[in-house]
Order: sequence, then C-alpha cells, then structure tokens
Amino acid sequence: MTDGEDDGSRAKTAPMSAQEEASYETFEAVCLLVQAGHQVGNRTPEHTFNRLFRKHLDRLKKHLAADPPWLSSENTIVTMERWEKPALRELAPRDESRIPRREDLPVVIIRYRGEDCLIDGGSRIHAWHKAGDTGNHPACVVTVKSEQA
Repeated sequence: MTDGEDDGSRAKTAPMSAQEEASYETFEAVCLLVQAGHQVGNRTPEHTFNRLFRKHLDRLKKHLAADPPWLSSENTIVTMERWEKPALRELAPRDESRIPRREDLPVVIIRYRGEDCLIDGGSRIHAWHKAGDTGNHPACVVTVKSEQA
C-alpha cells in the first residue's frame, strides 16, 4: 500500500451532532482533543497545545513568532465554526500526509493577531482534498484575546 491509500483501518464515522460539537467549546476540551494525537512524554494537555502553537509560528508564521503568549482559558475564546473543506486546505501546508485515524473530529485552528493557524487536522484535510471532498466540517477556533483589551 502506498502513502495515502485507505487500508480500511481509519474510522469512518457519521458527522458530529450539534451537541457533540458543543462539547469542544472550552479551552480545556480543545487541549485534550489536541493532546490525543500529539502527546509527548507526560506533558499536560495545555503544554501540548502551546508547544504546537509555538511550533506552527516558528515554522509557518515567523512574522508572528516573537514572544507569543502562553495560551490559557483566561486569554482565549473558543468557538465552533463550520468551514468549507477547500478553505481548510489553504491552512494545511504539506502536500502529503499520513492516513488519518479519524475523520469525524473537528480540526483545531488558533486565530492569533488576525491570522489562522491550523494546529490539528492536517491529515484529515489532506485526505478530503485527495478524495475531492468539498463539503464542510466543524472547526474549534481558539481566538487569542487582544493584548490591548
């Protein structure tokens, strides 16, 4: 099997209900969602989330990377949005990716200084793109509150 082929092992589950989507509308829940696929060692969910945020800035948004805040429930607002899959593709920088384990989970985007940073969901987005799927999908959007507020 080549990279990107479906071996039937990933979960093909039904879209999330509004109630399921609402379960991700807290900072803590989004951190747990991200940690499930990105945990390193015994770091906390909040640490994993912040590590991925900084990694994204360092690699893809260097103009925003100088002294980013430590994200927490106090300085962020979490909302659920529905995004068209082609728009999500614009946030996924890689051309190839592993086969996603699940496609039903929301993607995670951090909105920082007016720019959207994809933190979790790149493999799902690539699978949808490869399959020509142009529908929409839920996104947990974590907006960093303005430092001037």
